[in-house]
Amino acid sequence: MTDQNISKAPGWFWVIVIIYLLWSLIGASMYLVEHMMSDVAYGESFGADMLALRDLTPWWATSGYAVGVWGGLIGIILLS
Repeated sequence: MTDQNISKAPGWFWVIVIIYLLWSLIGASMYLVEHMMSDVAYGESFGADMLALRDLTPWWATSGYAVGVWGGLIGIILLS
């Protein structure tokens, strides 16, 4: 039983994977930067209005953001 059809993925597939991997890495790094910033640094970067909204963001919105970012990164890693 050595009749196996093994084919490689086309080149366009790898181009899309690399682009999406870079996009996911940017998203993950932005997530980490935003959530690891102190309140002072966040206020200086985004302004006092955004700092006030940071405390009003519901937990489910932050959870959805985290699941989307990390799920996408894990998904593209598993796809490649």
